[in-house]
Amino acid sequence: MEPKLEQPHIPEIGEEKNFLDHVEMYNKQYGMGAGMADAIRESMGETLNPKMKAHYLREKFSNLLDTTGVSLESKRSTSWKGFVSNKENGVDELEGREVRLNLADAKKYVQYLSSIDVKDVPQEKLEFINQVAESLREQVFDNYELGNYEDERWVELFGSLKDVINEYKRIESDNSNESVQKLEKYLEVSREGYLKEYILAEQANLLVPVGGSFTWQWYKDSTLDNFQNKYWRLALDVIKQVSKNPTAKTLLEDLKKKAAEAIQISRKEIPESKYRQEKGEVNSFLEVLDGAEEELMSIV
Repeated sequence: MEPKLEQPHIPEIGEEKNFLDHVEMYNKQYGMGAGMADAIRESMGETLNPKMKAHYLREKFSNLLDTTGVSLESKRSTSWKGFVSNKENGVDELEGREVRLNLADAKKYVQYLSSIDVKDVPQEKLEFINQVAESLREQVFDNYELGNYEDERWVELFGSLKDVINEYKRIESDNSNESVQKLEKYLEVSREGYLKEYILAEQANLLVPVGGSFTWQWYKDSTLDNFQNKYWRLALDVIKQVSKNPTAKTLLEDLKKKAAEAIQISRKEIPESKYRQEKGEVNSFLEVLDGAEEELMSIV
């Protein structure tokens, strides 16, 4: 007699929303504002209420997590001193830190997406999959160790990312999900061999058009020191790093073009700035641009 196959768990109505609500509640406990408030209250001798534990989230929603292939992961980019590496303290690595959604099993997540009927998609499922997409975008942007094949998180994601994206497009045919659009761009540049450099430029906010924001127009609201040693230094260092990857030539040319355009516009507008004139900084700012241009031209 053949053993009975275990039936896959089907998320109950409201389960995805309940999960997202609990994740939000958990994160509010450990956000920077809450952490600072707790520190103040403790210093005043107040007794703090018990906080939700990470293992509670895992256990309460274990069926949902197992079915969808989604996992919970600590946000590593926090700077609040109250957040510590709990692995060192011998407790759950998530405790005391905000969490994001990650994919422990990308193939399971593709199966979960494929089970969604596009003719009648419950709003809570849309909210759930949209939150997953945004969290994955954030993970690629500032948490994964891109290029390090020992980091199984990004290897797992990118191994099935094309299928994930295709399912999102099937469910949301208007392709209006910005997080999915960004993941698709990450997949494209990953296949071309320069995802790490692309993320580096994105983190420095250098991919935006010249004239579209504060980026590339730093002279408008910065000190001379920041203009030279913070903004232009970072931009040129990123461009140099990109130039080291021969597969990133398209990105390199785009960044160099933006930088050259920014120098040209800045050269025209700085002498017209009454503020810089009154402070006697026009020539100093122009000298920074001269140095940036010379360094830019040396990058090949």
